[in-house]
Amino acid sequence: MKKRIQLFDVDGTLTSSEKDEPFASSNLLAYKTFAFWPLLSSLLAKKPCFFESEAAQWNKLMETTPETQKDRSSFDMMERTVREFLYHYVNAEYMSKKAEEITNNFLIHNVIQLNAIQYINECLDNGIICILTTGSYLDGLKGFVNALIKKNILRNSKNLLLNGAEVNWANKTLIRANVGKYKTENLFNTLKENNIEEYAVQAAFGDDPYINDKAILELALPNGGFVIKCKKNVLGGFNPQFKHCTWQEFIQQHKLGVLSCL
Repeated sequence: MKKRIQLFDVDGTLTSSEKDEPFASSNLLAYKTFAFWPLLSSLLAKKPCFFESEAAQWNKLMETTPETQKDRSSFDMMERTVREFLYHYVNAEYMSKKAEEITNNFLIHNVIQLNAIQYINECLDNGIICILTTGSYLDGLKGFVNALIKKNILRNSKNLLLNGAEVNWANKTLIRANVGKYKTENLFNTLKENNIEEYAVQAAFGDDPYINDKAILELALPNGGFVIKCKKNVLGGFNPQFKHCTWQEFIQQHKLGVLSCL
């Protein structure tokens, strides 16, 4: 019997990219972004302004980088960040704790898409394997998940699997990136490691159908790729087979039984 699988991008899909702007409070950090990779990297950088400047230059260069070289460029930039920009004492535990702290702040400011998390819980309860995937640090993703589990928002389940960029913190090298082609490679490795050989990707959810989430959206069964509406995809122009919707619209259709793929 085939295992049922659903894939969930994190940044901008389980968090709200529509609110991707600074916020401040007397007792909270003023975050410059809600995206975990640049946010974690900046907060843990020896010289945050220098890292942010270098990251901005890299983002600008990525606009003209050939498609065949974008994944490698992302790998190199993340490894450079780990090796050159972050404090030497940053390790898996420290990264996870910082991400957990950020996630708790996100909850206070309604940055987390709680209706999406509830949908994941429903899937887990029904024996569906849910894979959360991020281009950011895997250890950061673990902190994100830990925060939600501790507050009883997300189920702690053997059917919940995580994919992200894996770092060897001892020698400051990137073992695996998790963007573009690397996302699908890591997904297949995760399934193999968990002895999942026969499966069907019922659905995949992402906010970037052009580059970062395109590969996982294409893995879903027909009509199973869902692009969560946000500023970066509002103009469309992506694969017409992908469904463009908010989480509220998706869940309403799901409850009504409109979505045949599920």
